[in-house]
Amino acid sequence: MTFGLTTRKAAIGLGVVALLALAGCKKKPADSAAAQGDAQPAPAAVSAQPVASAPAMPAQTNVAGLWSGAFVVNRDKEDRSWYPLLNEIPDHAGFMRNGSRQELVIALAQASSVDVLRFRGLSDAGARSNARHARVEASAGGTQGPWTVIYDADLPGQDGYDTRVPLAQPVKAGALRLTLTGNRWPGDQDEGQIGLQQFMAYGKPEAAADKVRQVGGIYQFPVEFGSSGYVLLHQDGAAVEGCYVEGDYSNKQMKITQVLGTISGGLENGALLAFRRTTEGAPEKGAMAFSPDGSHAYAALVKGDARTFDSVREAGGWRLADKAPPCFPKAEAAPDPIGQALEGAGRVQLYGVNFETDSDVLSAAARPLLDRAAKAVLAHPDWRLRVEGHTDSTGGDARNQPLSERRAAAVRRYLESAGVPADRLDAKGYGATHPLMPNDTPFGRAQNRRVELAKQ
Repeated sequence: MTFGLTTRKAAIGLGVVALLALAGCKKKPADSAAAQGDAQPAPAAVSAQPVASAPAMPAQTNVAGLWSGAFVVNRDKEDRSWYPLLNEIPDHAGFMRNGSRQELVIALAQASSVDVLRFRGLSDAGARSNARHARVEASAGGTQGPWTVIYDADLPGQDGYDTRVPLAQPVKAGALRLTLTGNRWPGDQDEGQIGLQQFMAYGKPEAAADKVRQVGGIYQFPVEFGSSGYVLLHQDGAAVEGCYVEGDYSNKQMKITQVLGTISGGLENGALLAFRRTTEGAPEKGAMAFSPDGSHAYAALVKGDARTFDSVREAGGWRLADKAPPCFPKAEAAPDPIGQALEGAGRVQLYGVNFETDSDVLSAAARPLLDRAAKAVLAHPDWRLRVEGHTDSTGGDARNQPLSERRAAAVRRYLESAGVPADRLDAKGYGATHPLMPNDTPFGRAQNRRVELAKQ
């Protein structure tokens, strides 16, 4: 690898990001009078007809969402049309393609128990492209099947409908296959386009992802990461650091001419990279989702609260190599992001410190990041730190407060075992009382689930 003369160093920070797509244009938010509905419970391999009613939002996670690390795997790398289907941005334009049949295979970040499906229809000018019929199949074994039908029915005909289908019993799924057929165009059903505003599958991951996707390497994104679009990621367990640069990649060699900014964060659910991108300006929050083999990536940079299309900038990219060179030459080594954040802001968010589901047992993938945190603390003998545990609002205070306390204590114990003196550490759980963002979007909840170190 060679470095150009204009390489410059950018400040590094830890934080969160969100993934989303380039496809689609801004859409008018659905009218509040649009039909909503609940479907009768649907057992596997049996049709279910949606009926009108006003649904409450499910408490479970949308395991088929990009923010949960799900990814469509049967599309070309440059096909970004499916992003709006899974991104959960309410006013996005939705998914539309030519023809009268579309099939999407969705790889979940981890095996999950699914018990509710949700369909949102297109509205306004896009309503005639709404699919007439949906078939959903689940595979416990992953994207290669075998498949079991869990929903097979006509969808509502109303403009901008929102319907949920509770399944008769939870279904184990590592992947889902969604097939849409027909449309609302008059006359020949093969003309026009077919689409859907959004698809969601609510449930619970069966266990914490102890194995994380290997996402390190050189990626290229056509937009949002400079004119060259190169993103270099280095992974250690669930911790990910890197940069985005100007340069040239040819003959399997990366020539860096300028470092535009740095990226630092961690993998949630073993698949979703929550990160912070730092340039000369204010840090930007973001996230990336990856296909199971790491060959494709979805990135979203978020300003504001991720509630609207205008607040999210999306990009799709692909991996060029599975190993990335250093962002800086050895003579210009990058500073430690944890130590730098503590010195500058007095606190740092440690994304990628994951636990077993509903427990305070640290995942093995969290250890490299905590080892680096211990090293940063030990380099400053005068520092005294508080380990803070934070949750999102899902589950209620009775669950979240004690869980955050136990998790903060678990991180403190790990740092002590790594050599940090006990009298320099404190631990406190805050539950959902100190959110970084509103808890009413998946991106906001992902940012709020975190461990922080704060100087005292």
